[in-house]
Amino acid sequence: MAESHSTEAPPASHEADGPLAEFTALRGELLQMNQQQHQIMALQLTLVGAIFGIAISRPGLAGILMIVPVISYSLCMRHLTNGLSIFEIARYIRDDLSGRVPGGLRWESWLIQHGRESITYGVVIPMVLTFPGVSVVALAWTVTFPFSHGIAAAIGLAVIWLISAVATVHQTVLILRIRRDRWPSRPHSG
Repeated sequence: MAESHSTEAPPASHEADGPLAEFTALRGELLQMNQQQHQIMALQLTLVGAIFGIAISRPGLAGILMIVPVISYSLCMRHLTNGLSIFEIARYIRDDLSGRVPGGLRWESWLIQHGRESITYGVVIPMVLTFPGVSVVALAWTVTFPFSHGIAAAIGLAVIWLISAVATVHQTVLILRIRRDRWPSRPHSG
């Protein structure tokens, strides 16, 4: 049987195939980024637990806690970058892709209307505790550490401590700003 090749547009039912395939690919990417965020959180908890364990078991090594803010800052920034990418993809799905599918893709819009009430307790507070929170504890523990050495070492360690403190404040501000900008409060029904 001979095949016929038509130059006609595909039937309307196939019109959404491209956007649906794009949606499927984007949802897969979202899931991968979400899993990476969980892995970053687990890595942070593991590293910080190990470092604090060393500092507690060997008081002479309390200075090792000064690396906690650096590690926390680096991992927090990666976690936030993934979070921003997730929200940008979700916004693209909601604002652009959904309109190209008959009937729309309503998940992201539904979340805005019905979900996210406990985002502060489920996401923001754990992030603040896990990243800058442990940095604050490490900095408090080591506040006198730089001054227990010679003057040259004390100046260098104090500079490192101050940079770590600034990084801790910066990540806290970013987490709270992203909370405000990216996770809007649920509209009140009235």
